[in-house]
Amino acid sequence: MFDEIGTATEAEVFEVLGRYTTGNVELIEAAIEISVAPEVFRDILEQHDIAVREPSKQEIVENVAEYLHEREDGGGYQYSHSDENQVEEGISAIIERVNVDTDQFRLSEQRLRMRIKEFVWKAKTESGDTAEVFWSDMDDIHRTLGTQDCTTYTIVFPLNIVFNKVERPDKYRSLGHSVQAISSNEWGDYCDKAYEAEQNRAEESDAINDRNKLKKWFSDSPNKLDRDAQSYWLMEIDALDPKYASDTCVEALQFLLGRINFALTRNQLEGNQINSSVWNTRWQDLRLPFIYLIFEEDDYLKFSYSTDPTPRRSTILSGHDASRYTEYFDEISSLNGNLNDMENRLVRSVSSFQDAVTNTNREDAFLDYWRSAERLTLTTETDTTSTVVQRARTVARASNVVSQSTVRDKRNKLVHEGDSVEITTDDTNTVKDMLEVLICLYVDKSGEWEHEDFLFFFEHADKSDAALEHLEDDRQSDIDMVEEIRQMK
Repeated sequence: MFDEIGTATEAEVFEVLGRYTTGNVELIEAAIEISVAPEVFRDILEQHDIAVREPSKQEIVENVAEYLHEREDGGGYQYSHSDENQVEEGISAIIERVNVDTDQFRLSEQRLRMRIKEFVWKAKTESGDTAEVFWSDMDDIHRTLGTQDCTTYTIVFPLNIVFNKVERPDKYRSLGHSVQAISSNEWGDYCDKAYEAEQNRAEESDAINDRNKLKKWFSDSPNKLDRDAQSYWLMEIDALDPKYASDTCVEALQFLLGRINFALTRNQLEGNQINSSVWNTRWQDLRLPFIYLIFEEDDYLKFSYSTDPTPRRSTILSGHDASRYTEYFDEISSLNGNLNDMENRLVRSVSSFQDAVTNTNREDAFLDYWRSAERLTLTTETDTTSTVVQRARTVARASNVVSQSTVRDKRNKLVHEGDSVEITTDDTNTVKDMLEVLICLYVDKSGEWEHEDFLFFFEHADKSDAALEHLEDDRQSDIDMVEEIRQMK
């Protein structure tokens, strides 16, 4: 049977296996193995000389279209839950081929996927070849998206930070966006507007016992609104859909809160946490908002909430926290939306620092710190964990050098052995300190150094003066040769 195939997509090979294995024990066993061992799948293909190829553009569209069916009410398409994976995989393959920059069009991937499904359904219901109609429409997708007007989404939210001995700023800047402070009265006005809209929806709903969803959510949430325990903020984001606006808001806040927590913990070590509540403790409690109210233009649209329901304890900027905030917060730039590679690494690492310093799970926090250190030391999949430590040592504090080797070994055991490894507060402090000095290096140099400059620094910064002098001589020889070549022209 395989001799008749020659070449096939993976989906076609699986279909053939499923169609012909009923009476062949060996192939049934092979099919079972394939489901958990891709290498077995490749061996079988090689054994029967089957060349697995990428499906064509036409096949991808036809496969997706096959799963889309008209809704019973005639209002568009639908597909069964059992077919969802196949549909989404097909949409992913289409996205790879249309090459749409969602940030350029201020469009969420979720909305892009929905639009592509609509295009597939439109092509299926029109006369002509489905794939040809679809790809003809796709030729114009950049123009179509580019001519659509963005909507201004206003997102309001509380942050569990209180400005006691520090003056609250009128606004922060983060990744090119403005995070504006609003008064508690303004927050109350937004809440009233949202409550009223949700109440109207409940009254107009056909569902039995439908209630004001926002009111019920607040009554069930362990987080309570207290004007003395929070400050209130607003972001206005232009986008083609609310999901893009929400994602952009969260990304900007994650970086902003990472900058604040980095300042508050700069040169600090985490102590032993005393837990007097049922909730797990964390070093820093300044986290993403527990709720967001989203307005489209001036009209209430919906509310969204954090998947982390735990109570937000207030972060009060007074005493030493106020001093550290004042001294260190502005060291990390707010940056804009057009990041170079080094700035992007800095943003991702500060955002991961935010995850680590607010994580209740010590092992997860440890790995968050470590992964950020990997990112900033420019290691690749072929590098070992020793490379991370070696490069981090070029900027490490002298007291931390020995401990870095210990956390390297623990990281390897944690990844490979899991729960059998104990991660202590000293371990997280060591890798946090390692990341901290790397972030400081990037803060100082990411605006002027490029990727190769950082690699050169990591390779040579720990060398002796004699070795550096020899390196300088080699470089000077290269410069002299360049000058010789220039004069010979």
